[in-house]
Amino acid sequence: MDDELHLPWDRGALEALLRKIVATGETTKVDSKSTFDLSSTQQQGEFLKDVSAIANTYSSHYRNHGFLIFGAANNSLTYALFPNTEDHLQASIDDLIKRYIGPFITTHLCIFNDTGGQWGALVVPPTRTAPHVFINDIHKRSLLSGETSVVSAQGL
Repeated sequence: MDDELHLPWDRGALEALLRKIVATGETTKVDSKSTFDLSSTQQQGEFLKDVSAIANTYSSHYRNHGFLIFGAANNSLTYALFPNTEDHLQASIDDLIKRYIGPFITTHLCIFNDTGGQWGALVVPPTRTAPHVFINDIHKRSLLSGETSVVSAQGL
């Protein structure tokens, strides 16, 4: 287990796993995004919806971890721009989740560098506190919205 990431994979093994996942394609706990952009409330709301859906879904694949992969599309890496360092972006993500989702969802952002550019993933570890729901409104997302209801809590 990687002490820095608190994940069952060290950084190198995680990168190798994510490359295989990109080539395989999306599943219930894997979503690919061509960009990383949280500059608008609409993008933040969509991001938070994806994070909560992954956290609320159970799958035995990847030890029940979920992944939002940035800089990937059509089963290949396309690369993305990240506006800041991994630590700064992780703090921003944590703040968003604390403000809009309850109970809190722990995540781990990892950014990787290739000769072609940067790509990364937000790892969503298994949670025992589902369901995770919107506790505050953000761009048409709220507790009352049907879109923000629990996607799946099967097996929890």
